[in-house]
Amino acid sequence: MKKIRISPSHASVPEALAPFLAAPDRPVPYRWWTRLSDRWAGRRDRVASRHQPTPEVAEADTPWLRRLIADCNNAVATGRVRTEALVSILDRERATLLGEIDQAKLAIADLTADLSHLDAVPITGDAVGPGEMYSSSEERLRRRRHERNQRSGRLNGLLGAARARLADAHKRVEIIEQERKSHWVVLQERTRVLTEYHQRRAATYTGALENRRSGQFWAVPQLEIPDWARADLGTGGRDGDAVAPILTLTGTN
Repeated sequence: MKKIRISPSHASVPEALAPFLAAPDRPVPYRWWTRLSDRWAGRRDRVASRHQPTPEVAEADTPWLRRLIADCNNAVATGRVRTEALVSILDRERATLLGEIDQAKLAIADLTADLSHLDAVPITGDAVGPGEMYSSSEERLRRRRHERNQRSGRLNGLLGAARARLADAHKRVEIIEQERKSHWVVLQERTRVLTEYHQRRAATYTGALENRRSGQFWAVPQLEIPDWARADLGTGGRDGDAVAPILTLTGTN
């Protein structure tokens, strides 16, 4: 499986496409040399084993198997920690955007109220103060209409900008939701494929560990796929994360 050096920039698209595309869409290749090595290890441990034949088939338990299971668990845990870190970056960005959404909504409400109040005030040609006594009523009306239009234009401009900020923030939040769900999809699929790969290796080793001539048989230990990896894709087993991901990877058996 291709390894990628992960950095905070990989939390968001387009940088996140690299780890997304590195996720396996088919079983990890079980190369012949790895299979041969696993079989050799089983035969070696069979020769060194002091276990006596038993009527019941017990589950195989050797240092080699324990190390294999530990390697699988470590790989799964590493992937989980990495995904949690990338998702936390997106969560911080989302929290900032939610704050911007609240501010934009408040600004829209205030500006809308200002415009309503401005429109509710009638425009008259009455003189206000001694300085306006020397101008006609028509001149005062024209001047006040012009001032009203300028004020209304400024408020409408601010209102339009606030609405644009709100729309942009909402759009970015939707993208972040899709990105974070995609990270969970990749982790869950990778975990399933990794576990299946190590399960195949355990089966090869256990088969070689058996001594059929002397009646010694072993049950293959079962590597459990974590519950969160078997949960709905895109959730990582976390409640409230079931939003459609950007991509859904499907593996083959």
